Amino acid sequence: MSDPAVLSQETNRRFWRTTRYKPGKKLDMSLAEDRAKSKDWLRINNEVKAEDAAGKLRITPDVPFTDDVTLTKETDARFWAQVGYKPNQKLDMTNAQDRAKSKKWLEINKQVRAEDAVGALVLTFNNPDVQRKIAEAAAHEANAASHAEAAAQTTDPNVKQAHVDAANQALDQSQQAGQAAASAQPKAEPAHEQPVPPPPPKTAPTADQIAHVKQTRTITAAVKAMLAREANARFIAQTHYPRQVLDPHNAQDRKWIPVWLDIYKKVEREYMNGTLKTTYDNPVVAQNLAEASAHDRETIAHMNTSAGDPAAIAAAAAAQAQASQKRDAAAAQQPQTADSGLVQQAVADSAGASTSQADQLANDQAATKAADGEGRGAGAGTIVKAGAAALVIGGLLTWGLYRWTKRDVASYREIEGIDRRNPVRSRPAVEKTIIVKPLPPPTAEQMAVR
Repeated sequence: MSDPAVLSQETNRRFWRTTRYKPGKKLDMSLAEDRAKSKDWLRINNEVKAEDAAGKLRITPDVPFTDDVTLTKETDARFWAQVGYKPNQKLDMTNAQDRAKSKKWLEINKQVRAEDAVGALVLTFNNPDVQRKIAEAAAHEANAASHAEAAAQTTDPNVKQAHVDAANQALDQSQQAGQAAASAQPKAEPAHEQPVPPPPPKTAPTADQIAHVKQTRTITAAVKAMLAREANARFIAQTHYPRQVLDPHNAQDRKWIPVWLDIYKKVEREYMNGTLKTTYDNPVVAQNLAEASAHDRETIAHMNTSAGDPAAIAAAAAAQAQASQKRDAAAAQQPQTADSGLVQQAVADSAGASTSQADQLANDQAATKAADGEGRGAGAGTIVKAGAAALVIGGLLTWGLYRWTKRDVASYREIEGIDRRNPVRSRPAVEKTIIVKPLPPPTAEQMAVR
């Protein structure tokens, strides 16, 4: 046990640094204000005694504590960098969104004061790198707001698209700059999750709209459309099942809906975690998928005219191999998302589900990919024929029959916006205040494989 005088001195140091009440002066019990503060002193004294009894007492360095102005500046810097909310702007308590975020500001302020109370505070607000990155984050966010305003005002769809893309890019850059600044700071202590504040009214300034979108990453209708587009690109490239839109009315397509939903959920998680990098708008991916679609049409044309002609069968096999190579090239630009087990189950379950030439080709493309693991064309033997397909499918039946449910189909319809009576994609209108990339409808070339 330490000397009582030592414990009393340590209590004084912590009391003065924590409360900032009459630093360097002992409490006078004849004063009502001092008597009220004595409760804090006794609480701190009990904490000091408990630490001493456990052999964990740490004496606070006897150094000057930081003034309130400096603590506020440090809190601001950590809040702007680590929370990413309106960098370089003071919170306005008349603003509902700002009031909601003030709880997080106070949590950070409490941590900053606790570090200062034990002489462990490291100031970062005056770090040139932190200052520069926070300033960059603020500039990018202002740029995003400017593009959002311009997108809302123009009626030219091409100009609107350009502004929306620029706004998305600026938001990404703002987040990256904030993360770079936060990497030089002590991390905020984990805290209870705060409820997501409601979106600002549509009459609110664009800066508030931008801040809300950046903070919440809500899965709105427009965001869901973008995620579906990304899921489509990964589904086609990684499974080699060449459908731009799965048709729930098609017996074979229905078997592939669980695979598509699994990919979509993974894409959605990436978006919510802030790690999503879209590939559907990657020129390399788009070009390779378009060329694969063209080779699919070429394959079907050769198959329709083959009539047992070896030359036509060989030409069809070569076109199918080229389509497979193009999809592999697209998949190489993407995170691996497709679940191989679900793919093999879908291949097995959809065998013989349809007799149309296009359906058979689609399933054979996927079966070849699932069987060899690399998606390379395997010559004439991979062209869809009942016997050849049976050889591939037979080895996959050990995976069992995947029982698709009405829930899967309903989920797919809801995400893709497909009307029950008409299996044609129906994209929702993009809200003008949501800064995400709106999706153009499929081109005639993309739909041709249907």
